[in-house]
Amino acid sequence: MIYFLESKYSNTNEFNFSKIIESMKGELLGSDIDEIDLLYDNTVIALSELYFEFKDYGTVNYKGLKHI
Repeated sequence: MIYFLESKYSNTNEFNFSKIIESMKGELLGSDIDEIDLLYDNTVIALSELYFEFKDYGTVNYKGLKHI
């Protein structure tokens, strides 16, 4: 997930959950509802961690979060 976000969003100061999830659908979450449902919970947890990193520091430290 970090590699995906870093490649798509590292040059922006915007953190928009809807846009991120939409861009992840075909690439990271799968294309049908069963695949998306299976991976969605873990994705939401990881995005929440990234959101709070962004909220606290105004940026996301991608290198320090490779474990997500």
